[in-house]
Amino acid sequence: MTTNQDPTGITVHGQGRVDVEPDRAELQLAVSRVAAQPAGAFQETRDAVGSVRAALQATGIAEDAIEVSRLRLNAVYDYSNGRNALTGHEASADVTVVIKDINATDGIITSAIDAGANAVQSLVFDTTRRAELQAAAQRAAVTDALQKAAVFAGAAGVSGGDVVSIEEVSAGGPIPMAGRKLMAESADQAFVSGSINIEASVILVVSINRT
Repeated sequence: MTTNQDPTGITVHGQGRVDVEPDRAELQLAVSRVAAQPAGAFQETRDAVGSVRAALQATGIAEDAIEVSRLRLNAVYDYSNGRNALTGHEASADVTVVIKDINATDGIITSAIDAGANAVQSLVFDTTRRAELQAAAQRAAVTDALQKAAVFAGAAGVSGGDVVSIEEVSAGGPIPMAGRKLMAESADQAFVSGSINIEASVILVVSINRT
């Protein structure tokens, strides 16, 4: 008896997921100041960034965990009542902070507010075990696909053969919380991290054994 494998096979989609509590976060703050002249806006923003940096370090953030972007400059116009009048210039910069103690996130943000930060651009919770857990999710996705292929083969009255191909469907990284303005009242609102879902998806093709 000879067994031939049909190259067209059974195509299935497998998914894997691992849930984990985060142990790190990346916070991006916006700092901006408006002044009549560009030089004044630049200087005021530099001063504000310096204050924010000092406040962050006072909370225990290491100097190398703080990164500041280059300053940007935009003209500010007054468009009220049909006007188009230049009223000043706004200089801005982003301050990115790596937080290793996520339980301190609220206090770090509060310190940034008090020091002069204007907005939270993003807050991303993540895990230092991402590579390890991503691999686990990928293995689970393949196992899921193989189980589905076996079910389909059994339902069709055939047997599955070799795996012909495995294609990974793009997996997303950590998802940032939506940015929000750092109003005075936001200091009383806790940022809750929740768990992280690490997912993997594959498209797997199994040949069909035909006797």
